[in-house]
Amino acid sequence: MVFINIKKAIVAVFVFITLFYFSFQYWPVSIQIKDPVSEDVLTIRMPLKDKRRLEYFFRHVSFLEAWAYTLVGRKPMSTYQYTEPLAQVRKACSSQYLKCFLRDAFWPPNFYKICALLNPEELKIHRGCETLKKYLRYFPESRLSFLTYRARDSICIVLVDKIQLHAIVQDHLDDFQSTLDALSMTPQELFSDPLLRRFLENVQSEGLFGILLGYGKWNSFHFEQHGGSQGDLMTSMWPDELEEWMERMNNKDHSFQPWDISDLFYPRFCCLPDSDETRSLIRVYKEDREKIVLYFGNRDIVEAILSLFNQKAHVESVRDVTLKKLGRYTETT
Repeated sequence: MVFINIKKAIVAVFVFITLFYFSFQYWPVSIQIKDPVSEDVLTIRMPLKDKRRLEYFFRHVSFLEAWAYTLVGRKPMSTYQYTEPLAQVRKACSSQYLKCFLRDAFWPPNFYKICALLNPEELKIHRGCETLKKYLRYFPESRLSFLTYRARDSICIVLVDKIQLHAIVQDHLDDFQSTLDALSMTPQELFSDPLLRRFLENVQSEGLFGILLGYGKWNSFHFEQHGGSQGDLMTSMWPDELEEWMERMNNKDHSFQPWDISDLFYPRFCCLPDSDETRSLIRVYKEDREKIVLYFGNRDIVEAILSLFNQKAHVESVRDVTLKKLGRYTETT
Protein backbone atom coordinates (compact mmCIF):
# COMPACT_ATOMS: atom_id res chain seq x y z
CA MET A 1 0.00 0.00 0.00
CA VAL A 2 2.81 2.38 0.92
CA PHE A 3 4.59 1.51 -2.36
CA ILE A 4 1.46 2.38 -4.38
CA ASN A 5 1.10 5.72 -2.59
CA ILE A 6 4.76 6.56 -3.26
CA LYS A 7 4.31 5.64 -6.92
CA LYS A 8 1.24 7.88 -7.19
CA ALA A 9 3.09 10.71 -5.50
CA ILE A 10 6.01 10.40 -7.95
CA VAL A 11 3.62 10.44 -10.92
CA ALA A 12 1.80 13.46 -9.49
CA VAL A 13 5.07 15.36 -8.99
CA PHE A 14 6.19 14.49 -12.52
CA VAL A 15 2.86 15.69 -13.99
CA PHE A 16 3.02 18.89 -11.93
CA ILE A 17 6.60 19.67 -13.07
CA THR A 18 5.70 18.95 -16.70
CA LEU A 19 2.60 21.16 -16.63
CA PHE A 20 4.48 23.92 -14.81
CA TYR A 21 7.31 23.81 -17.36
CA PHE A 22 5.03 24.03 -20.40
CA SER A 23 2.83 26.72 -18.87
CA PHE A 24 5.96 28.71 -18.04
CA GLN A 25 7.06 28.50 -21.68
CA TYR A 26 3.85 30.27 -22.69
CA TRP A 27 4.18 32.96 -20.03
CA PRO A 28 3.83 36.29 -21.90
CA VAL A 29 6.75 38.71 -21.95
CA SER A 30 6.82 42.27 -23.32
CA ILE A 31 9.36 43.52 -25.86
CA GLN A 32 9.77 47.31 -25.93
CA ILE A 33 10.76 48.68 -29.35
CA LYS A 34 11.44 52.39 -29.74
CA ASP A 35 10.97 54.07 -33.12
CA PRO A 36 14.25 55.88 -33.92
CA VAL A 37 12.46 58.78 -35.65
CA SER A 38 9.17 59.43 -33.81
CA GLU A 39 10.45 57.91 -30.54
CA ASP A 40 7.11 56.12 -30.17
CA VAL A 41 7.33 52.85 -28.28
CA LEU A 42 5.95 49.69 -29.84
CA THR A 43 5.18 46.93 -27.34
CA ILE A 44 5.10 43.36 -28.62
CA ARG A 45 3.89 40.62 -26.30
CA MET A 46 5.12 37.12 -27.04
CA PRO A 47 5.37 33.81 -25.20
CA LEU A 48 8.63 33.21 -23.38
CA LYS A 49 9.38 30.28 -25.69
CA ASP A 50 9.27 32.61 -28.73
CA LYS A 51 11.66 35.04 -27.09
CA ARG A 52 14.09 32.25 -26.26
CA ARG A 53 13.94 30.91 -29.81
CA LEU A 54 14.62 34.37 -31.18
CA GLU A 55 17.49 34.87 -28.75
CA TYR A 56 19.25 31.72 -29.95
CA PHE A 57 18.59 32.46 -33.61
CA PHE A 58 19.70 36.10 -33.40
CA ARG A 59 22.87 35.28 -31.46
CA HIS A 60 23.85 32.56 -33.90
CA VAL A 61 23.30 34.38 -37.19
CA SER A 62 24.29 37.85 -35.95
CA PHE A 63 27.58 36.99 -34.26
CA LEU A 64 28.74 33.66 -35.68
CA GLU A 65 27.44 34.21 -39.24
CA ALA A 66 28.21 37.95 -39.24
CA TRP A 67 24.66 39.15 -39.97
CA ALA A 68 25.36 42.00 -37.57
CA TYR A 69 27.26 43.72 -40.38
CA THR A 70 24.00 43.92 -42.34
CA LEU A 71 21.89 44.81 -39.30
CA VAL A 72 24.15 47.62 -38.08
CA GLY A 73 26.98 47.97 -40.60
CA ARG A 74 27.39 48.54 -44.32
CA LYS A 75 27.11 44.98 -45.62
CA PRO A 76 24.12 45.02 -48.03
CA MET A 77 23.12 41.38 -47.66
CA SER A 78 23.87 38.26 -45.62
CA THR A 79 22.88 34.65 -46.16
CA TYR A 80 22.84 31.42 -44.17
CA GLN A 81 21.97 27.90 -45.25
CA TYR A 82 20.93 25.12 -42.92
CA THR A 83 19.69 21.57 -43.25
CA GLU A 84 15.96 21.08 -42.99
CA PRO A 85 15.11 19.42 -39.63
CA LEU A 86 14.87 15.63 -39.76
CA ALA A 87 16.23 15.55 -43.32
CA GLN A 88 19.24 13.55 -42.11
CA VAL A 89 16.93 11.24 -40.16
CA ARG A 90 14.97 10.49 -43.31
CA LYS A 91 18.18 9.85 -45.17
CA ALA A 92 19.55 7.55 -42.45
CA CYS A 93 16.30 5.57 -42.36
CA SER A 94 16.53 4.77 -46.04
CA SER A 95 17.55 1.21 -46.88
CA GLN A 96 20.90 2.39 -48.22
CA TYR A 97 22.14 3.93 -44.96
CA LEU A 98 20.10 2.36 -42.14
CA LYS A 99 22.29 -0.67 -41.43
CA CYS A 100 25.47 1.42 -41.52
CA PHE A 101 24.01 4.06 -39.20
CA LEU A 102 22.74 1.54 -36.64
CA ARG A 103 26.16 -0.08 -36.57
CA ASP A 104 28.16 3.15 -36.26
CA ALA A 105 25.92 5.20 -33.95
CA PHE A 106 24.11 2.83 -31.61
CA TRP A 107 26.40 -0.12 -31.08
CA PRO A 108 28.50 0.80 -29.28
CA PRO A 109 26.61 4.03 -28.55
CA ASN A 110 28.23 7.06 -30.17
CA PHE A 111 26.73 10.27 -28.79
CA TYR A 112 28.33 12.55 -31.38
CA LYS A 113 27.00 10.59 -34.35
CA ILE A 114 23.52 10.42 -32.82
CA CYS A 115 23.64 14.17 -32.17
CA ALA A 116 24.82 14.82 -35.73
CA LEU A 117 21.89 12.79 -37.06
CA LEU A 118 19.22 14.53 -34.99
CA ASN A 119 20.97 17.87 -35.61
CA PRO A 120 19.48 19.86 -32.70
CA GLU A 121 21.38 23.02 -33.69
CA GLU A 122 19.70 23.11 -37.09
CA LEU A 123 16.31 22.53 -35.45
CA LYS A 124 16.89 25.54 -33.18
CA ILE A 125 17.80 27.67 -36.18
CA HIS A 126 14.67 26.52 -38.02
CA ARG A 127 12.43 27.28 -35.05
CA GLY A 128 14.00 30.71 -34.67
CA CYS A 129 13.54 31.43 -38.36
CA GLU A 130 9.85 30.44 -38.28
CA THR A 131 9.33 32.45 -35.08
CA LEU A 132 10.81 35.58 -36.63
CA LYS A 133 8.42 35.27 -39.57
CA LYS A 134 5.48 35.49 -37.14
CA TYR A 135 6.55 38.91 -35.89
CA LEU A 136 7.58 40.52 -39.17
CA ARG A 137 3.98 41.70 -39.60
CA TYR A 138 4.77 44.44 -37.08
CA PHE A 139 7.32 45.94 -39.50
CA PRO A 140 5.62 46.29 -42.92
CA GLU A 141 7.91 49.12 -44.12
CA SER A 142 11.19 47.93 -42.63
CA ARG A 143 14.49 48.75 -44.28
CA LEU A 144 15.34 45.08 -43.65
CA SER A 145 13.93 42.25 -45.71
CA PHE A 146 13.98 38.65 -44.49
CA LEU A 147 13.60 36.05 -47.26
CA THR A 148 13.71 32.25 -47.32
CA TYR A 149 14.40 29.85 -50.19
CA ARG A 150 14.08 26.06 -50.20
CA ALA A 151 16.44 23.75 -52.08
CA ARG A 152 15.89 20.01 -51.59
CA ASP A 153 16.84 19.24 -47.98
CA SER A 154 18.21 22.67 -47.16
CA ILE A 155 16.79 26.12 -46.50
CA CYS A 156 18.60 29.34 -47.38
CA ILE A 157 17.69 32.45 -45.39
CA VAL A 158 18.63 35.91 -46.61
CA LEU A 159 18.76 39.22 -44.75
CA VAL A 160 18.83 42.35 -46.94
CA ASP A 161 19.32 45.97 -45.99
CA LYS A 162 17.27 47.47 -48.80
CA ILE A 163 18.86 50.91 -48.46
CA GLN A 164 22.40 49.50 -48.72
CA LEU A 165 21.44 47.11 -51.51
CA HIS A 166 19.78 49.88 -53.51
CA ALA A 167 22.92 52.00 -53.11
CA ILE A 168 25.29 49.27 -54.25
CA VAL A 169 23.12 48.42 -57.27
CA GLN A 170 23.17 52.10 -58.20
CA ASP A 171 26.95 52.20 -57.77
CA HIS A 172 27.33 49.19 -60.10
CA LEU A 173 24.36 49.88 -62.33
CA ASP A 174 26.25 48.91 -65.50
CA ASP A 175 26.77 45.41 -64.07
CA PHE A 176 23.17 44.95 -62.87
CA GLN A 177 21.37 46.69 -65.73
CA SER A 178 20.84 43.54 -67.80
CA THR A 179 19.21 41.75 -64.84
CA LEU A 180 16.96 44.73 -64.14
CA ASP A 181 16.03 45.09 -67.83
CA ALA A 182 15.10 41.39 -68.04
CA LEU A 183 12.61 41.97 -65.21
CA SER A 184 11.48 45.40 -66.45
CA MET A 185 12.54 46.85 -63.11
CA THR A 186 14.28 49.98 -61.87
CA PRO A 187 16.59 50.12 -58.82
CA GLN A 188 13.90 52.03 -56.89
CA GLU A 189 11.59 49.02 -57.10
CA LEU A 190 14.03 46.93 -55.06
CA PHE A 191 12.38 48.42 -51.96
CA SER A 192 9.39 46.16 -52.61
CA ASP A 193 9.90 42.76 -50.97
CA PRO A 194 8.16 40.78 -53.76
CA LEU A 195 10.23 42.52 -56.44
CA LEU A 196 13.40 42.20 -54.40
CA ARG A 197 12.83 38.45 -54.12
CA ARG A 198 12.29 38.25 -57.87
CA PHE A 199 15.47 40.22 -58.50
CA LEU A 200 17.62 37.98 -56.27
CA GLU A 201 16.21 34.85 -57.91
CA ASN A 202 17.43 36.15 -61.25
CA VAL A 203 20.95 37.13 -60.19
CA GLN A 204 22.71 34.11 -61.65
CA SER A 205 26.29 35.40 -61.64
CA GLU A 206 28.51 34.60 -58.65
CA GLY A 207 30.30 37.87 -59.28
CA LEU A 208 27.12 39.92 -59.04
CA PHE A 209 26.00 37.99 -55.98
CA GLY A 210 29.37 38.65 -54.34
CA ILE A 211 28.90 42.39 -54.90
CA LEU A 212 25.52 42.23 -53.14
CA LEU A 213 27.12 40.33 -50.25
CA GLY A 214 29.62 43.14 -49.75
CA TYR A 215 32.71 41.31 -51.01
CA GLY A 216 33.72 43.98 -53.52
CA LYS A 217 33.39 44.02 -57.31
CA TRP A 218 36.88 42.90 -58.33
CA ASN A 219 37.15 40.30 -55.57
CA SER A 220 33.80 38.84 -56.62
CA PHE A 221 34.43 38.77 -60.36
CA HIS A 222 37.94 37.37 -59.92
CA PHE A 223 36.59 34.59 -57.70
CA GLU A 224 33.88 33.83 -60.26
CA GLN A 225 36.46 33.49 -63.02
CA HIS A 226 39.18 31.63 -61.14
CA GLY A 227 37.58 30.26 -57.98
CA GLY A 228 39.76 29.37 -55.02
CA SER A 229 42.30 27.58 -57.24
CA GLN A 230 44.32 30.74 -57.86
CA GLY A 231 46.08 30.54 -54.51
CA ASP A 232 48.85 32.82 -55.73
CA LEU A 233 46.32 35.62 -56.22
CA MET A 234 43.36 35.10 -53.89
CA THR A 235 43.56 34.52 -50.18
CA SER A 236 41.53 35.06 -47.03
CA MET A 237 40.74 38.67 -46.23
CA TRP A 238 42.01 38.34 -42.67
CA PRO A 239 45.44 37.33 -41.28
CA ASP A 240 46.08 33.71 -40.26
CA GLU A 241 45.89 34.37 -36.52
CA LEU A 242 42.47 35.99 -36.88
CA GLU A 243 41.24 33.12 -39.05
CA GLU A 244 42.46 30.65 -36.41
CA TRP A 245 40.63 32.58 -33.69
CA MET A 246 37.39 32.53 -35.68
CA GLU A 247 37.79 28.82 -36.30
CA ARG A 248 38.29 28.17 -32.58
CA MET A 249 35.18 30.19 -31.80
CA ASN A 250 33.27 28.25 -34.44
CA ASN A 251 34.15 24.99 -32.69
CA LYS A 252 33.43 26.27 -29.17
CA ASP A 253 30.84 24.30 -27.25
CA HIS A 254 27.90 26.58 -26.46
CA SER A 255 25.61 23.98 -24.92
CA PHE A 256 25.36 26.01 -21.73
CA GLN A 257 26.73 29.37 -22.91
CA PRO A 258 25.08 31.36 -25.73
CA TRP A 259 26.92 33.21 -28.45
CA ASP A 260 27.56 36.78 -27.37
CA ILE A 261 29.16 39.93 -28.72
CA SER A 262 32.67 38.65 -27.90
CA ASP A 263 32.09 35.92 -30.50
CA LEU A 264 31.41 38.42 -33.29
CA PHE A 265 33.08 37.20 -36.46
CA TYR A 266 34.25 39.29 -39.37
CA PRO A 267 32.74 38.55 -42.78
CA ARG A 268 34.91 35.84 -44.35
CA PHE A 269 35.64 35.59 -48.07
CA CYS A 270 38.47 35.34 -50.58
CA CYS A 271 40.04 38.53 -51.84
CA LEU A 272 42.88 40.10 -53.79
CA PRO A 273 44.91 41.05 -50.70
CA ASP A 274 46.93 43.93 -52.15
CA SER A 275 44.10 45.76 -53.92
CA ASP A 276 42.73 49.13 -52.88
CA GLU A 277 39.27 47.57 -52.81
CA THR A 278 40.31 44.98 -50.22
CA ARG A 279 42.07 47.54 -48.05
CA SER A 280 38.94 49.67 -48.13
CA LEU A 281 36.74 46.71 -47.16
CA ILE A 282 39.01 45.82 -44.24
CA ARG A 283 38.76 49.39 -42.97
CA VAL A 284 34.96 49.42 -43.40
CA TYR A 285 34.39 46.12 -41.59
CA LYS A 286 36.71 47.05 -38.74
CA GLU A 287 34.83 50.32 -38.27
CA ASP A 288 31.51 48.47 -38.50
CA ARG A 289 32.63 45.98 -35.85
CA GLU A 290 33.23 48.82 -33.40
CA LYS A 291 29.73 50.19 -34.12
CA ILE A 292 28.18 46.72 -33.67
CA VAL A 293 29.88 46.16 -30.30
CA LEU A 294 28.78 49.62 -29.18
CA TYR A 295 25.20 49.10 -30.36
CA PHE A 296 24.58 45.72 -28.77
CA GLY A 297 26.61 46.17 -25.59
CA ASN A 298 24.54 44.72 -22.75
CA ARG A 299 21.18 45.25 -24.49
CA ASP A 300 18.56 42.56 -24.74
CA ILE A 301 19.33 41.07 -28.14
CA VAL A 302 15.69 40.52 -29.16
CA GLU A 303 14.76 44.13 -28.41
CA ALA A 304 17.95 45.39 -30.07
CA ILE A 305 17.40 43.51 -33.35
CA LEU A 306 13.63 44.02 -33.57
CA SER A 307 14.32 47.75 -33.09
CA LEU A 308 16.46 47.57 -36.23
CA PHE A 309 13.60 45.89 -38.10
CA ASN A 310 11.45 48.79 -36.93
CA GLN A 311 13.61 51.25 -38.88
CA LYS A 312 11.83 52.26 -42.08
CA ALA A 313 13.27 52.68 -45.54
CA HIS A 314 12.71 56.40 -46.04
CA VAL A 315 12.50 56.32 -49.81
CA GLU A 316 9.42 57.38 -51.78
CA SER A 317 9.43 54.20 -53.85
CA VAL A 318 8.57 52.06 -50.83
CA ARG A 319 4.91 52.97 -51.28
CA ASP A 320 5.02 53.94 -54.94
CA VAL A 321 5.91 50.60 -56.53
CA THR A 322 3.35 50.00 -59.27
CA LEU A 323 0.39 47.85 -58.32
CA LYS A 324 0.68 46.09 -61.65
CA LYS A 325 4.11 44.67 -60.82
CA LEU A 326 3.15 43.87 -57.25
CA GLY A 327 0.23 41.87 -58.59
CA ARG A 328 2.44 40.09 -61.10
CA TYR A 329 5.00 38.93 -58.55
CA THR A 330 2.90 38.34 -55.42
CA GLU A 331 2.74 34.62 -56.06
CA THR A 332 6.54 34.34 -55.62
CA THR A 333 6.45 35.44 -51.98
